[in-house]
Amino acid sequence: MKILLTGFNQFSTLSVNPSESIIQQIAQSYRNQEVNLVTEVLPTEFVRAGNRICELIRTQVPDAVIALGVARGINYVRFERMALNIDDSEAPDNVGDAPSVRIIQPRGPVAYRSTLPLRKFMDALKSRGLPVEIS
Repeated sequence: MKILLTGFNQFSTLSVNPSESIIQQIAQSYRNQEVNLVTEVLPTEFVRAGNRICELIRTQVPDAVIALGVARGINYVRFERMALNIDDSEAPDNVGDAPSVRIIQPRGPVAYRSTLPLRKFMDALKSRGLPVEIS
């Protein structure tokens, strides 16, 4: 099995992006012969990050993709059930792009549903005492 795991680099007023730190720690310590884990820290730029993750999916052909991010004001792990097919942000990315309801894949659906076992992930983290929810 091959899993693609991504996070993002520093942006705005965050001196350290927690998703970047997690990716770096996992990349340095992960050892499992049964799962080929491909990790990458993406640029916090709508267009470049989108292009890069598409390239990684094309070239790596992973069985699963897990994309980490950060949400200000959230102090728990939040699994997203749905990903909307839009870029929309009040705050600009690292190159000043602040899209307003910009369609990512014009021929794609309005939203994409996660196919990962989110409830199982949530239960595993809760059993370790971590705060977690599914949105």
